[in-house]
Amino acid sequence: MSPQDVSRYDADRGDVLELVPQVVRSLLDVGCDTGRFGAQIRTSGRWPGLEIVGVDPCRWDTPGLETYDDVVIGRYPEALDPSRGFECVAFNDVLEHMDDPWAALEATHQVLEGPRLVVGSVPNVRNAWVNIDLVVRGAFRYRDVGILDRTHLRFFTRTSLERMLEETGYVVEAMESRPTTELRPFARLVWRVFPGVARAFLSRQITFRARSVS
Repeated sequence: MSPQDVSRYDADRGDVLELVPQVVRSLLDVGCDTGRFGAQIRTSGRWPGLEIVGVDPCRWDTPGLETYDDVVIGRYPEALDPSRGFECVAFNDVLEHMDDPWAALEATHQVLEGPRLVVGSVPNVRNAWVNIDLVVRGAFRYRDVGILDRTHLRFFTRTSLERMLEETGYVVEAMESRPTTELRPFARLVWRVFPGVARAFLSRQITFRARSVS
C-alpha cells in the first residue's frame, strides 16, 4: 500500500450520516479524503440514486472514492465549478482546517439548491482534557490527530460554531455534542446526570445540520 492509500483522517462518520435527510438527491463532500463518508452512504442503501461528488486537495487511490460520481481535486470553494448545484454539502472535520471557514460557508450558498442543507462536524476545543492542560499545566500541545491537530487553523465550541453558521446565513436545525468512545464510568455517569455540563466539557465532536436562508 502506497502512502497515498493511507490517511490519518479516514474515520467512520455515521454520526454525520444521521443528519442527512433521505429526501436529499445530491451531495457534495468537501474534504472527501479517502471517500469513507460516500462509501458509508452507498452501503447504507438509504439514499438510492444519490449523486455524490467529492472535492479534496489530495488525490487518493482508494476503493471508497470509487463510490463517488465525481471527485474534484483542489481546494474548496475555488476548485469547484460554481454552476454545479447540490442539495446538501458536507463538511466533516474540514472547517477547522480552513483559513477562512466563514468565506467557505458564504460561498456554499451559491451551489446549494432544493433543501439547501449543510452538515458536518468540528472538534470541541472546550473539551475538559484540553482545558486541564491549558489552565492547570499551562500547556497547549499540538498533536498528530485530535482536537489539537497541528494542522487546525480554527477552533470551535458549540456556541462559536452556532454563531458562525448564523453569521454566514444559515439556520441551525440540529446540533449534537458527541462523547468520546473512551468515557470512563464516572464520566458516563456525569453524561447521564448532568448532560448540559457533559456536552460542554466531555464531548470531542460537535455535529450539525443547518439550512441556507441566503
